[in-house]
Amino acid sequence: MIFVDEKIFRPLNATDEEIVQWAYTPDAQWEEDSDIVLASLGKNVLILKLASDPKCPNRDFFLSCLYILVGDAARTKFRPEDLKPIDELLKKAEKVDDELIARWVKRSRELIASNPPYIDYEKWCDGGWVNEDSKATESDRKL
Repeated sequence: MIFVDEKIFRPLNATDEEIVQWAYTPDAQWEEDSDIVLASLGKNVLILKLASDPKCPNRDFFLSCLYILVGDAARTKFRPEDLKPIDELLKKAEKVDDELIARWVKRSRELIASNPPYIDYEKWCDGGWVNEDSKATESDRKL
């Protein structure tokens, strides 16, 4: 069961079908740290697919998961076992024709190349980049 009630998401032990069902539930909510949990479950391709769909009502949640994947790997100094699946995902993402995914790829590649001693946790693991991009997109729509 992935729902605490009919709209609150609990990703642990969720099937791909249940994740997709929740992803397309308008006004859905999630338990605290569900994005961190989902990002750690090895469902990277599904996360990318849902984050790439502008029609997905919970797209920002899945974009946040993408940033967490890279942010967590940076916090562990990009161990090879962490970097390989991320590099594979970035290669898949480079084929996606979407501005928000392209920004994630660019930022991720820059972070990996710089390999900083510390990262901006808020931007990479607490939704900062997603919130910043959402505000910019909303401003663009108003013009």
